[in-house]
Amino acid sequence: AIIGMALRAIIIYFYREEVTSKLKDTVPFFVNSQKTGDYSLTVRKGGQNKLIRIICINGKYGFSEPTQFNSVPELIEYYSKVSLSQYNARLDVKLEFPVSKFAMVDDEEGEDDNDVEELLDKLKDATELFDAKNDVYLAFQKKSEEMKKVVESANLAVTARANIVEMLKEQLDSLKKCDMRSNKMLESDRKKVIENVRLLGEKVQIAETLHKAALRHVKDSNDTFRALDRDLNTLRPELMRLQWEKDQYTSKLQQEGLSHHEISER
Repeated sequence: AIIGMALRAIIIYFYREEVTSKLKDTVPFFVNSQKTGDYSLTVRKGGQNKLIRIICINGKYGFSEPTQFNSVPELIEYYSKVSLSQYNARLDVKLEFPVSKFAMVDDEEGEDDNDVEELLDKLKDATELFDAKNDVYLAFQKKSEEMKKVVESANLAVTARANIVEMLKEQLDSLKKCDMRSNKMLESDRKKVIENVRLLGEKVQIAETLHKAALRHVKDSNDTFRALDRDLNTLRPELMRLQWEKDQYTSKLQQEGLSHHEISER
């Protein structure tokens, strides 16, 4: 249990450090849905929130005419790869870091905007979600480490099987080169050579079958390892985002006068 807690602390520290580094190059944003059915985009840049209205004309979305996107998610996906400078030259950023709307409240806003109980609830929700996803991440990470060893062992088995096949084939070729028509060879020796050729041929077939099975095992193990790696890569930015939100909520609660101990107790 102590080791698990220590590992969790290391993971959280890693995410916090990585988030701090990532935020130098990424810009947090969120999409706000209005009761009227309209949408707007809020981008955090230079310590301030920049509000951009999303318009919809004839079922197509965009920031200005002509609108070209079939949905808001399609618009966000496009601008996660292309800079917003296409729309506004002063916004040379990409939409790569979606966060909770509540985590992006301006620091300059009045104290009434920071409801302590609401902040605590948001922090609790983010922490519970982070812990749940982090447990999944750690489980995947453990499986990935185990599968890496399986892949290494499987590769060694393939090499060993290949060497056996090569050795047996060399022995078989050597036997086949014997001059079976030589008058100097006794009939008993001739029969032994024929039998050994047959036995070696069977061994070669068995060795080749085992070699092919080892190759399939390597492929299957590599596929599993890559799938786990994809799962880890999918979870990592999500954990970074949640850790960033937790830090934002904690910072705002401290601004409201709560200590770390009071925050953790509540």
